Amino acid sequence: MRLRIAARKSDLARLQAYLVGDALAALGAKVEYVFRESLGDINQTDPLWKMPEKGVFTEDFFAGLTQGEFNLVVHSWKDLPTEARRETEIVATLPRADLRDVLIFPKQFQSRVRSTQKLKVLSSSPRREYNLRPFLGLVWPHSLQEIEFSPVRGNVQTRVRKCLQGEGDALIVAKAALDRLLSATRDEFQTTRLFLRQALDQCQWMVLPITVDPPAAAQGALAIEIAKTAGPEIRSLLAQINCKKTFSAVQWERQTLASFGGGCHQKIGVAEKSIARGKIQVVRGLAPNGDKLLNTEFFPQGIRRSKANFGEVKIWSEKIAGAKVFTEVPISNPEIINALGKTQGIYVSKAIALPKNYVTTEGQIVWCAGLKSWQKLSAQGIWVSGCDESMGEGSPDIAALCGRPLSWLKLTHTEGLPSLPMLATYQLQQNPLSKLLPQDLAPFTHFFWTSFSQFQYYCQHFPEIRKSCHASGPGHTAQLIEKKLSQVEVFLDEEDWRRYYS
Repeated sequence: MRLRIAARKSDLARLQAYLVGDALAALGAKVEYVFRESLGDINQTDPLWKMPEKGVFTEDFFAGLTQGEFNLVVHSWKDLPTEARRETEIVATLPRADLRDVLIFPKQFQSRVRSTQKLKVLSSSPRREYNLRPFLGLVWPHSLQEIEFSPVRGNVQTRVRKCLQGEGDALIVAKAALDRLLSATRDEFQTTRLFLRQALDQCQWMVLPITVDPPAAAQGALAIEIAKTAGPEIRSLLAQINCKKTFSAVQWERQTLASFGGGCHQKIGVAEKSIARGKIQVVRGLAPNGDKLLNTEFFPQGIRRSKANFGEVKIWSEKIAGAKVFTEVPISNPEIINALGKTQGIYVSKAIALPKNYVTTEGQIVWCAGLKSWQKLSAQGIWVSGCDESMGEGSPDIAALCGRPLSWLKLTHTEGLPSLPMLATYQLQQNPLSKLLPQDLAPFTHFFWTSFSQFQYYCQHFPEIRKSCHASGPGHTAQLIEKKLSQVEVFLDEEDWRRYYS
């Protein structure tokens, strides 16, 4: 079958069209490409949210598609209006790239920002400005008195160049765009790839968490659009490359944004993401009616929750009880500092795990398990490149940004789980029993655990609670408890658990 694929002329748009074309060619299709500019490419002056036309990057392909000039168009799905068209439809997508945003900060501006305590961020997105202004103040490794957002237009490399030239101190872009361009192998992208690689080598960067900065609806996903008159042969071919999980997630995001009016002028981010043992849906921002949106919901998959099994639910956790079994005690050993200096990536399971006297080396990446640790390390002057948002530890997906796969060293306590090569930098010291253990835990029906060590300790002293209902977050604690019990309930965090059983 011969197919003509259309897309915009930009490097990123062509690259995305090639991704779809290569997938179809692998199924035996003969592929040709048609590349052209859109209104959004021609008008590089106005911020996107001020432009009156919807679909400024996509509308120019509508006529060619409906008139048979080409068979399909490949879009960045986030550029499409949320309203469906009568004559065309989106029928397929590829697996989604990383949906998060990235902040890029040229090292040459470090002293200026530190001395003025002012940060000018290049971004034309009202969503990013609204959601990130308070967060950046919390995670910047020195004091900021003022954060300004300034519009910027152009393709990815143009925006990066403007930042390096000093139009702003930092730039926010979609991680998917950087990942794709930095990983492109075709010769026609070599100039762009080398420019971005050299630019990032001059910068520090942060991968921004989706629970704080959920992206534009469908960010990182490709939309394959065809005319509704297209025949069964092309539909069957596209069905074979369609990623159903991505398609479903993006449909939810776009429908959610549409319920608030849609459009890039909205101060609303939405995200659906698969995580350990389920998925999360995030809606965050400012609704047109002035309502503040701060909703993160976890949907467990394959996990039964037992609320209906109890006539009376009585919950317990160390936080509720005001007790803490263990105190974290740093390990004093010069070899720890030596080992840290030799690793490329430092994974911090808890803020206390990174020795306070440690100074990161040039090019070394620090990554955290959760947002609280990120904030604590930033307060110590440490530049943190991102975190796992307490959703399960793993090797961070940042090889493209770094230019190479990193060797990681996980900093944890002496009994920590070695999900990565591990270095114990602190130990858990038991607090006196008389001050901590309750007289009786038998009346409690539901327990939440923040660590496996905590779970083991209480089960040892109160073995009868093993028959109760136990829960934890979606990370390694759940995996370890499940090895001891037939089932563990999983929630996003303790607050999520409390809301469910309240």
